[in-house]
Amino acid sequence: MLLAYAFLIGIPFDQARKTREYAPRYLVMTHVGLLMQGSMMLALTAVVPLVHLPDAVKTTGAALLVLGAVLIGIRDTISWLRGVTDEYK
Repeated sequence: MLLAYAFLIGIPFDQARKTREYAPRYLVMTHVGLLMQGSMMLALTAVVPLVHLPDAVKTTGAALLVLGAVLIGIRDTISWLRGVTDEYK
């Protein structure tokens, strides 16, 4: 899901780069961040079976990591769509 969204966000990223030297900051953050998060989620699928914890703990931990990645993607997307240049201002 994260990787698919990252690839979809690549379309407006490509369009922005065709007309400007730099794409908007949060568009870049959304695209690159989701690519990294998606890759980490793929790695998570390989690592979780190797961890010796109860299944409920592993499932909860994995779900929280996925939720965090999704929320980061949502935050960056909203910041890009609203034209935010610095989220701390």
